Amino acid sequence: AKYRFRQDPGSNNAMASVKINFPSPDGVYMHDTPQQSLFGKLMRFDSSGCVRVQNVRDLVTWILRDTPGWDRQHFEAAIKTGENTPINVVNPVPVHFLYLSAWSTAPGVVQFRDDIYALDGAQELQISSAQ
Repeated sequence: AKYRFRQDPGSNNAMASVKINFPSPDGVYMHDTPQQSLFGKLMRFDSSGCVRVQNVRDLVTWILRDTPGWDRQHFEAAIKTGENTPINVVNPVPVHFLYLSAWSTAPGVVQFRDDIYALDGAQELQISSAQ
């Protein structure tokens, strides 16, 4: 038997008030979170694989900018109903994710982060200490 578990929409839902679907072979989506404090953490990869978005309602406003009838006031009202409300976006936005564990800033400072997903590459490319 197959079981399907579903949380009702709302502020206590793990995705909070907004879920943004986009084409993804892995079923990934972007969403709000009731745990806004997570955005203040340096290490914030406490996730089940989808993408929490800070200021998600600003992003939704931008995504829906060309979709008639879906200005900020209208979609905020839809959220308040607590009902699942799919919206067909007039001009879908391409979504691309880039995973970086090292980069440089404008003054030339190199930033490094842990490769938490082990995607940095082959062993032969890793830096080893001179012997």
